[in-house]
Amino acid sequence: MYTNIPGVQILISLLKQFNVCHVVISPGTRNTAFVGSIEEDSFFHCYSIVDERSAGFFALGIAEMLDVPVCVSCTAATATANYAPAMKEAFERGLQLIALTADQDTYTMFHMEDQCINQVDMFHDFVKLAVDVPKVDNKDDYWYCNRKINEALLEMNHHGKGPIQINYRMNYSLNDISAYPVAELPATRKITRIEDVRSMLEMRNSLKEKNRILLGCGSITATEELKRSVKKFYDSYNCVVVYDTFSNLSSSEYIRPTSLGDIATPKVIEELMPDLIITVGNVYYSTIKYFLPRYAESSEPWQISVYGMPIDGYRNLKFVFECLPETFFSAVTDGQDVTNNHVYDNLWKKWTSNITVDNLPFTNFSVIQKVCSMIPAGSILHTSVLDAIRMSNYVEMNCEVSCFANIGADGIDGALSAFLGQAHETDRLSFLLIGDLSLM
Repeated sequence: MYTNIPGVQILISLLKQFNVCHVVISPGTRNTAFVGSIEEDSFFHCYSIVDERSAGFFALGIAEMLDVPVCVSCTAATATANYAPAMKEAFERGLQLIALTADQDTYTMFHMEDQCINQVDMFHDFVKLAVDVPKVDNKDDYWYCNRKINEALLEMNHHGKGPIQINYRMNYSLNDISAYPVAELPATRKITRIEDVRSMLEMRNSLKEKNRILLGCGSITATEELKRSVKKFYDSYNCVVVYDTFSNLSSSEYIRPTSLGDIATPKVIEELMPDLIITVGNVYYSTIKYFLPRYAESSEPWQISVYGMPIDGYRNLKFVFECLPETFFSAVTDGQDVTNNHVYDNLWKKWTSNITVDNLPFTNFSVIQKVCSMIPAGSILHTSVLDAIRMSNYVEMNCEVSCFANIGADGIDGALSAFLGQAHETDRLSFLLIGDLSLM
């Protein structure tokens, strides 16, 4: 039987999915819900060590001997501080020690609440990652808790092994934390990181089985190799490529979304529903950002991330591939004998071909439209934020124009200076689109 506390259910479910089965327990109150749940689960191997300092080193010995991650679990307050020596040793030696530190309500810290210290990132100098997850009271809390615990467990052996801390809130009543009314542990989402090309090759069969693959391309500096590999992927699988202007992956064969996210009805969203969403690049400034989230709950999201960080903007990420995008696309297309039947692709093109953008003379849009249409192939375009960057996603532009903008932090400053820096270091014809041009 298990606790009905959602945050603890998430933690237990993910420990099982990441195959973390060894837990060294020190008795207390705040970790009662966790301990009582796993003691009745045959998956876990539980060890009881009263003193937390000794428990940390006992867990360290198991981790070293078996070369597996091992948890230590204790109550709140200074009990957690006793893990510090073992955590430091684990960090220096690359051992996977997981400090599960139950915590109190942060709002009452230092305000007459006993056993309530600052436990957040308390092993700062000697953990690979420390996460602090909230008490789960709503859907947003659930997603955040799930994501952060996934991130922590993924980091245990990411570019080397080492310890992590998961600090979880347990400000519940004694009755709540000591009740175990749930017969079956609810499953929660696991995020899987794939780093080696061999594992990427194994994804080809999964791709073959998909009839509706949507490749969404956000802002990125596209190399010629990336353009070739995306084209090969497009030709090889039943996919549609939808691109943001600042992806620099524009092509007459792909879908430029124009106003799709503004006008797509629920019926259209349903008709265009993909089986799989693959995202590449960073920020989206076209209307892609408005309709892709509508697909997330019903589709399987994959993400290509150079540094392997799970970017879970659609709150349903399943796989993250740590590699250059061109590495992924080459790996899954090399040696393939399949081709795109264009059924899904043509469905998108049929619908988007009916989208028209009105001629709006004497407006900021008409100015942007005319300027962008006149920029010759081989040029670079830098835009400022707001209308310049948004409207440039609505207009036709030569596919050989490279587009840039300061959209990482999306501040209003720096467009002119960044443009001048780019223009100074290139012989290409360079253009800057700046200002709201509001004509007010």
